[in-house]
Amino acid sequence: MTAALRSELLAIRKRPAAWLLGACWLAQTLLFTFTVPYLVYRAQSGSAAANPEQIGAMLGNLLPESLVANTLMSFPMFGGAIMVILGAVLMGGEYRWHTWGPLFTQGPGRMAVLLAKFLTMALAVLGIVLATFAFSSVLRLVVAGLENGPVVFPDPLTVLAGIGACWLLGLACATLGFFLASAFRSTGTGLAVGLVWLLALENAVNGLTFALPAVKAVQTLLIGPSGGAIAAELGARPQGSSGGVAMLVVDVTSAPVAVLVLLGYVLVFLGLSLRLARGRDIQGAG
Repeated sequence: MTAALRSELLAIRKRPAAWLLGACWLAQTLLFTFTVPYLVYRAQSGSAAANPEQIGAMLGNLLPESLVANTLMSFPMFGGAIMVILGAVLMGGEYRWHTWGPLFTQGPGRMAVLLAKFLTMALAVLGIVLATFAFSSVLRLVVAGLENGPVVFPDPLTVLAGIGACWLLGLACATLGFFLASAFRSTGTGLAVGLVWLLALENAVNGLTFALPAVKAVQTLLIGPSGGAIAAELGARPQGSSGGVAMLVVDVTSAPVAVLVLLGYVLVFLGLSLRLARGRDIQGAG
């Protein structure tokens, strides 16, 4: 198992796709979480008809005090999509390159190889989350310097809770991509189905709750709304509230229940992936 983990860690460091996905996510953070909102803030602050309270809220969202809440706001949908792609790429690449056979026959065994790949994926998700918080902190310091705003970060426990929430949500999404790539034996099909699930199906259910309140019972069992519930618990404004615009940030359940739902997705999808690897022939591997 240790040898398999070292091998997977070496492999992911040499995979351009993993680094590219992390870079794409940081670029999205720069563009959509800071650049566009800051430009809107500057345009609105120069308008005579602007609401001072609204302008203050827009600036507050860009300052260090909103590090946890605003970082969490972007994860339920857009960050989750990046993690689905990551999971599908890490798992599906072995089918594309026809390397499962050598891995299973020359390595420590199927289960050890799959668990090592899963642990590597979990560490990659954590790395992206930590990079996001660090990058976001720097950008917020820049905004505070430009606008002479207060430099007051959330307390360490809140920051750790935010990192943990983003990591669990990201891992649930990555494990979804991991499982789908295994089920379809394809990177492309796995990530396509995963993105349809996350971006279309879950958003459709989220939209239906306004017309059909009974659908809220289903909403509490989905990945995005569960992540959004944790985000709302940690200070993000829920969709539909004053200032709440982030998709899937919905206050539909309590944070402990949402954590259990996300953890359930991780365990179920990992278990199904292991069962598939154990129960069927993969490129003639023994």
